[in-house]
Amino acid sequence: MQKLNKLYQTAKENGITVLDAELSTKNAFCGLSDDNKWYIFIDKKKVDTLCKEKEVLAEEIAHCEIGAMYELSELDNPLQYVHIITCEHKARCEAIKLLIAPEQLVAVCNQCCNLFEVSEELNLDAEYVKSAIEYYETCNVILLQNGKLYLNKKRVNYAEYSTE
Repeated sequence: MQKLNKLYQTAKENGITVLDAELSTKNAFCGLSDDNKWYIFIDKKKVDTLCKEKEVLAEEIAHCEIGAMYELSELDNPLQYVHIITCEHKARCEAIKLLIAPEQLVAVCNQCCNLFEVSEELNLDAEYVKSAIEYYETCNVILLQNGKLYLNKKRVNYAEYSTE
């Protein structure tokens, strides 16, 4: 709950208004208004757990902060598929950095027995935790050796990946 409140505070500090809205197809989306203000719309009927709300809000904030945007009308256009996937991937990576620092991920993973315990401890979906591990491994921030996660000691600056 604390992380969710922090995300709402982050949105507010960045001039992003978050609204509950009934959406027909998506569970959330964000957009820039004509007067250059960011809005995030979340359908709380579809996003029905605090865990899911935290993940969705983090991704929508990331879309706004990094400008990984596409038009909703592009969803039906196969020619825009790569652009949409790229925007979603970039937003997911930024959201991971908002939700969990690599140091915290390593510590929790090494104290728990399996992915489901890790996801419960972090209050994130198991698939989201897998994405976080893959992201930080790809960035060479963490290393997986002999079934344990380690921070990459050759990496000097973790600050760009830290949520604090």
